Amino acid sequence: MESIKISEKSKTVKQLDFLVDAESAADSRKNAISQIRKTVRIQGFRAGKAPAALIEKDFKDDIKSAQERYLLSKKIYQALEKNKINPVAPAKLTEFKWDGDKPVKFSVEVEIIPDFEASGYKKISIKEPVTSVSADEAEKALQNLREKAFSLEKTELAKPEKGLFIKYDLEVMYDSKAEKNMSKKNLTAELAEEKIFPPLWPDILKLKKGEAGEINFTADKDFKPAEFAGKKLAYRILITEIFEKKLPELDDSFASLFGAKNLEQLKDSMKKRMIMEKEAEKHRSVREQISAALLKKNSFELPASLIEEEKKSISSHLSKQYPGQDIKTFLPQIEKTANENLRISLILGKIAHKENISVTEDELKEKLGKGNSARNRGRMSDALLTDKIFDFIIKEGVIK
Repeated sequence: MESIKISEKSKTVKQLDFLVDAESAADSRKNAISQIRKTVRIQGFRAGKAPAALIEKDFKDDIKSAQERYLLSKKIYQALEKNKINPVAPAKLTEFKWDGDKPVKFSVEVEIIPDFEASGYKKISIKEPVTSVSADEAEKALQNLREKAFSLEKTELAKPEKGLFIKYDLEVMYDSKAEKNMSKKNLTAELAEEKIFPPLWPDILKLKKGEAGEINFTADKDFKPAEFAGKKLAYRILITEIFEKKLPELDDSFASLFGAKNLEQLKDSMKKRMIMEKEAEKHRSVREQISAALLKKNSFELPASLIEEEKKSISSHLSKQYPGQDIKTFLPQIEKTANENLRISLILGKIAHKENISVTEDELKEKLGKGNSARNRGRMSDALLTDKIFDFIIKEGVIK
């Protein structure tokens, strides 16, 4: 007699044990022979017309494989549908037992989303960052912009000084021989400790314009090219020009460098941009606080396959963001981020279901606007739903 037994291996894995009766075994064999008959070519018979007895004789292993596929697809689908089990990945076959040429039983494991109740999402303490821009912040931003627009003006100085700029030729010497691949001309450097190659500071300030000077040092283990790591090198430097940095006047001419009609318009646009940046930071900060609170209050297992899928997605993104970087160095963070991303997604889904939060067709149409393809609907709908869930949590939270 055919039956199915469902047991829980863990909070995220169910085991389904199937007993196959004679009727299902015969049905699967009939189907397997029919499928094989359509694809094989047997001499003396037209395609699809070979007798079943001949196929059974010559294609025993193929028939068994076809029977397994048929039973697995049909019986698993029926069982999942009947018992309202929603797997997150294809079922994993753990056993398939035969009695001669008759299938007797088989077992599979399916991963599922664990059943849990979302909690702790009301009255979350939320600290909202300030989004206004003070006069001091605006002035500092303007001065930073001014610093970026500096120009260099030649001086008649014979010796370099801290804070100035130099143009120089560099000849790298190893074992009294010039290394041409490392030597360069017409380089520019700012004479600041944080900007100069460490072994050259502060000795570079002792050099004179027009006179080649030599600074000797031992390259550290991280020196590039690696073949010179730990070796004694000499940097022969010829300073050809000494410059001082000139900052532009804060006037309408300065503003025009950044596409503004006048200085007031530049200040106004900068302030608006700073407010937008603060609003974006507030948005990020509030969501991070909510996510941290939700993760703390809701602990549950995650299906292994979902974690692996999320880790692959994150790794792929990092590979594009940091080409050439060994992704293995990020593995601990990838694992943590994948786990948190999935848990937050599932928690938000539970909250939406519990609080009847959804996205209406009108809301979706308004957000999509005209000219947006149907491909964006799913992604946009998910984004809108996420926004509405967070808005609900914020509304129910305690704002500080």
